[in-house]
Amino acid sequence: MLKKLEITLPWPSANVGLNGRMNHFAKNAAFQGYKSKAYWLTKEALKGKFPHPSGLVCLQYTPYCPQTRRRDEDNLFGLLKAAQDGIAQAMKVDDYFFHLLPIVRHEEGDCSYFKDPKKNGFVVVAISWSDNA
Repeated sequence: MLKKLEITLPWPSANVGLNGRMNHFAKNAAFQGYKSKAYWLTKEALKGKFPHPSGLVCLQYTPYCPQTRRRDEDNLFGLLKAAQDGIAQAMKVDDYFFHLLPIVRHEEGDCSYFKDPKKNGFVVVAISWSDNA
């Protein structure tokens, strides 16, 4: 049976991503903090039930950026690695089984992702898997 879950994460700090310019300890603290947010928001959405995926777990990100500047997809995936780790931990699944679907763009052919920018920005994560339980 196909199961679905959707969570909304706050926009990650630039320090969380691969291009963050800060010392190792501060970068790690930012990464762990965002991972923890993703963990608790996923755990809350699961409502105490743990999935038993029988294959891949699909993740699809829909970003709502706080600024209207362009971002490329590989940097967006890099910004969300901490979230991915937190989601995996909450679901008790190895993130090896995660399949990242293409990022949802707000308008076909739009490279900027900013049709509906929000003040602080956020990321909607759609998670789906086949459950064998």
